[in-house]
Amino acid sequence: MGRRVPAEVESRVRAAREARGLSQAELARRAGLSRQALSAIEAGRYLPNTAVALRLAQALGTVEQGAGEAAGPGALAPPRPPR
Repeated sequence: MGRRVPAEVESRVRAAREARGLSQAELARRAGLSRQALSAIEAGRYLPNTAVALRLAQALGTVEQGAGEAAGPGALAPPRPPR
């Protein structure tokens, strides 16, 4: 299904959702995901690709609509180290 989600990503998604008073079903609907997919992200069983992470960030209001990247304190995923 994908790589394991770093703990800080799963806890940030859940914390941001709960802080906004959203259910998993509502956030999933806003981001165009299934509730099961969002549950898997929050549980650390699925690492979303960039497009999904941006849709989640937009649905949570942590990135401007149409922005090319999630940045700042509300970003969902930390930057990856260079290889």
